This record gives sequence, C-alpha cells and structure tokens, in this order.
Amino acid sequence: MSNPVRMRLVIIALLALVAALFVYTNKQEAHYRAIAPDQIHAMLQDIDSWQAADLSQYLSSAAKSVVSPQQLSNVLDLYRPLDRYEGIVELHFSRLASALSLLGDKYISYSGIVQYSGGQAELTITLVHDEAAPESGKLKISNINMSSPRLGR
Repeated sequence: MSNPVRMRLVIIALLALVAALFVYTNKQEAHYRAIAPDQIHAMLQDIDSWQAADLSQYLSSAAKSVVSPQQLSNVLDLYRPLDRYEGIVELHFSRLASALSLLGDKYISYSGIVQYSGGQAELTITLVHDEAAPESGKLKISNINMSSPRLGR
C-alpha cells in the first residue's frame, strides 16, 4: 500500500472518530439536559447555607476521600460572601469531559453563571453518578469551583 493511500485511510479513520465522538457527546448532552440542570439547581439551593454537612451530602465518595474537613471549611468560608442562591443564569455542557468519560469514569461537567444575592458567580461543576445507586440517575459532585468579583477572584 502506498503512502498516499495510507494517509487517506488515516485521515478517513480520524474523521470517523471525530464524527463518532460528536454523535456520542450530542447524545450525552441531550440525556443529561433532562436531569442535570434540575439537580444542580437543587444542590446549589441546598448548599447556600455554607455549612459543611449541607455540601458534604452532595459530594461523591471520591471527593470526600480527598477533601479534608479543614479544606471543606476553607472553601465554604471562601464562597460564603455570595450569600443566598437565586438561580442559574446560564449553564453549558462540556463535550470534552463527556468524550473523556469514554476512557474511564463517567464525568458530567457543566460551566456557567449562577446568581446569588451577593452577585453573580462563574460556576464549574463536575458530576458523577451516585455510587450507591448508579441506576437512580442521581448525581453527586466530584468537583465544584466558583469565581466572582465578590470572592476577590
């Protein structure tokens, strides 16, 4: 087989892979659009007390195993100036996290803007299925990050 033919086959294979990933992530986005935004809304509403127990109930077991109580307390102290949660302004599904989940644990990642009484915050949240009941559709927080001028970052 000549080099130009091999090159064409490689290009065709890569294009097929990209197309397959696009279809897969499209299906994932459609599936999670039905459940994730409502669950994220409920989580953010419940954790705006900024108490460790309220956030801890939503953390995945993997997140709980790597975050110490002191780290959790520090994060909550950092986010406390946001005050009360008011709602999601916009939320975007991450196709990259979805595509990478083909290689291991299924992570669902969203980013967007949320409104608090203390101002808006940019949110990045990564979710996993609840290990205790994977078929339930219930999601747990693997990672959460917020930035806002109100937080000084």
